[in-house]
This record gives sequence, structure tokens and C-alpha cells, in this order.
Amino acid sequence: MTSTEDKKSMGRVWLVFIPLMLFYASSYFQRTAIPGTTFSLFQQDYGFSAAQIANLTASFVYVYSFCQLVVGMLADKYSGIRIVTIAGAIFCLGVIAFPFCGANAPLLYACRFLMGLGASSLYLSLVKEADRLFGRKNYSVIIGIIYFVGYSGGLFGTLPFGALCRRFNWITLLHWVSAITFCLYLFFLAVKRNVPAAPISPARLSLKPLLKIIKMPYSWMLVFASSTMFTFNAVSNMVFGKKFLLDTAGLSEGAAEAIICGQTLVGMFALLSGGITTRLTKNKRKPLIVITPAITLATTIMMICTIKFQLPAFFYAAGMILFALAAGLAVVYPMAMQEFNSRDSITLAAGFNNNCNYLGIAIFSPLVGLLLDHFKVPGMHNYPVEAYLWLYSLALIPAVAAFVVACFIPETGGHFLHKSYQDAKK
Repeated sequence: MTSTEDKKSMGRVWLVFIPLMLFYASSYFQRTAIPGTTFSLFQQDYGFSAAQIANLTASFVYVYSFCQLVVGMLADKYSGIRIVTIAGAIFCLGVIAFPFCGANAPLLYACRFLMGLGASSLYLSLVKEADRLFGRKNYSVIIGIIYFVGYSGGLFGTLPFGALCRRFNWITLLHWVSAITFCLYLFFLAVKRNVPAAPISPARLSLKPLLKIIKMPYSWMLVFASSTMFTFNAVSNMVFGKKFLLDTAGLSEGAAEAIICGQTLVGMFALLSGGITTRLTKNKRKPLIVITPAITLATTIMMICTIKFQLPAFFYAAGMILFALAAGLAVVYPMAMQEFNSRDSITLAAGFNNNCNYLGIAIFSPLVGLLLDHFKVPGMHNYPVEAYLWLYSLALIPAVAAFVVACFIPETGGHFLHKSYQDAKK
């Protein structure tokens, strides 16, 4: 194939890959804007409690989390492009129906369920297609780009969307968002023919690859450490972060949204630089595997001190941003998860890691809501400082454990160690 033909071929690849990434970004908007940016609006307009608002996240994330395992197997067999074609329609249905539900909590939860069900295919489909279309040599860089574009949707769901909500009706804005999301899906359908889907694998769908991943001891070490960092950042960014800043740091809504926006922006660049850094260091995983939980632990201690001694707003902002930095640089964790397992189950391995990450959010979001409601003063929309002090003090336990566990995870160097590990056991 000539150089010109190579360029045309790569151009067709990007023509499909870009709308797929933008569609993924739309799912990140839904995770960040609802209920993170709109927390107070659900309280004021619908009279929802913190637990009810947190359940908007949980209803999305529970199905998203558990579907990662199924989607991983389906993507390995049928290809990411085929999976998104079907799941994308389900995601659009939930996004379009959500603004019509009003204050009906069960219907809102049902729509969030549909969003989570459809969105669960997007990340792993991109992972599968990135490996197929760009190769393992450039894999870490492409994964960083995927995260960067995905988080851009979350970025729009912070300060920009909050500013629009103060100027326009927030439900009307959600209708516009649903229209844009549907257009992105139609765009993907229109261009996907430029890159034929991979042949359907003759292998039968089986739980055996998943069982092998589960039996790998390092799999559990990786998912525990990565889930701790991911949950700390995501819960603060997607659920209570803005509310936390309003209640404890005495900031205005615009200032709080600006910090959440900065948190998301730092996460975007950390994800991108994490992938590039591993490529420049000859695919070494261990340094970032240890550094990232260390940052999370140090930040948790800093947040406790900040709340306890009522330090200036700068420390609150720094804590939120450092959580994002750690979670972003932890992009090496799903790579290491793949490399400790079989080359034939890379999507499933990433799916297992993603499953555990989002399961952490699904479990802790309602618990955070219940904790805040426990301290709530009747008739007040704000939560006392003691509630957040308890929250971060309890978070110190998994933060310490994650750092200790990470220290015992060995280096993979970007190579698949599945066979060598099995030989060592023999």
C-alpha cells in the first residue's frame, strides 16, 4: 500500500473514530451535569433529598458498571462498531425522555438506567477499536486522546452548563442537549461504513475468560487501587462537589462551578499526559501505579485538615484538582489490567476494571447522600461542615489501603505477562 493510500485509509479511520469519541463525550456530560451541576436545582425545583439526587447517579452507574463485563465479551466477539450501533439508540432514548419526566423520581431513574445501559458500550467499544485500528504501539496515546475527548463532555457539564442554567431554563437546555446527542448518533451511523467492522469472532461467548481474569491476583490489586482513586474523584465531580464547595468554602455558584470545571480540565490533561508519559518511558506502568494513590492519600489528609481548620478556599480547590490529577494519571491501570491477562481478552479485562471503578461510584454515591441527610438541619438546604469532615475521615481508610496495595503491583513494561505468570505458577 502506497503512502497516499495509507493516508486515505487513516483518514477514513478518523472519520469514524472522531464521531464515536464525541458520542462518548455526550455520555460524560450526562454523568457530570446530572446531578453534579444541577444538585441545587433538583433540591429547589423538585424538592429532592440528597439521597434521591445521589440515586440519579446510582441508577446510571449500577447498570453501566455491571454491563461492562457483558459489553467486554460482546465487543471482543462482534466488534465495537456493531455494539455502538445498537446501544447508541438505547442511550439516545434515555437522554431524550429524561427532560419530560418532571419531578417523577421513578421515571427519572428509569431514564438514567437507559442512559447507563446505552453508555456502557461506548468506552469499551472505543478501547476495542483503538487496539484494532491503531495497534498496540500507539495504544496508550490513543487511549489518552479518548479520555481527553470524553472528559470534554464532562467539562461542558460544569461551568458552561451551570452558567447557561442561570440564564435559561435548565429543562429546556436538557432538551437541546438531547437533540445534539441524537444528531451525533445519526452522524456516526452515516460514516461508519467507511471502516468495516471486524469479522465476527467464531469463538463462543463464554465466562471462562472472565473467570481467568478473576483468578489473577493482580487483577484485584489493580481494581481496588484504581477504583479508590476513580471513586474519590468521580463522586466529588459528579455528585456532591459543587454542593460541598458551596457549603464549606463559602463560594458563589459560579466560583464553585469554575473549580469543578478546573477539576475536569486537569483530569482531561492528566489522562492525555498519562498515556503519553508511559509511551515516553518505554511503557513503564509501575511509577504511575504507585504515584497516583499516593497523591489521593495525601489529598484526602489535606482535605480533612482544610475542613477541620477552615482553611482558605484555595485549599478546597487544590484538593479537588489533585483528586482529578491522580484519577487522570491512573490511566495506566486498565493498561496493566490488560497486560496481566490474555491478549485475547483485552476488552473484557478493561471492562472488568471499568466495572469495578463504576461499581465504587454506584455504592458510595447513595452512602454519601445518606451521610449528608443524616446531618441535615430541617428547613435548610445547606449541610453542616461536620458532615463533610466525617465523609473525608471515613475516606481515609480506603485511601491508605489503596496506596499499600499499589506498592506490591509489579511492572509489566507494556508486555502481556499472562503466559509468563501462568508458567511461573507451574
